[in-house]
Amino acid sequence: MRIAGGTSPQTLRRVLFISHEMTLSGAPLALFYLLRSLDRVRWQATVATPERGPISTMIEAEAVEIVLDEMLLLDRNETTLRRIVPQFDLVIANTIASWRAIHVARAAHVPVIWYVHETNVAARFFTAID
Repeated sequence: MRIAGGTSPQTLRRVLFISHEMTLSGAPLALFYLLRSLDRVRWQATVATPERGPISTMIEAEAVEIVLDEMLLLDRNETTLRRIVPQFDLVIANTIASWRAIHVARAAHVPVIWYVHETNVAARFFTAID
């Protein structure tokens, strides 16, 4: 792929967005708007989620691949996450509920951004596991 006006080819990098749900609520909407702002010349997006919903329909309208697995964030063996995460250059895990994706990305040495929205819940969560 070449950037318009440029002479050097640019590699398209892959980003995996992880979401715990696809309802028309705050965190899934924030993820959708983040996804829409992605530079599609440089990045190819995929979304992994356990369920379909209104946001998944909006994401598909943006021509973005969706990986569905109802056990995505519940599977203690992290089977689907371990299979797909290493295929990506970056993981963006939406909300505290996506903590398993953080664990898998770190183990696979894939850069990860944890897009945490629930600051009070997060503080209690980290205190409980400390």
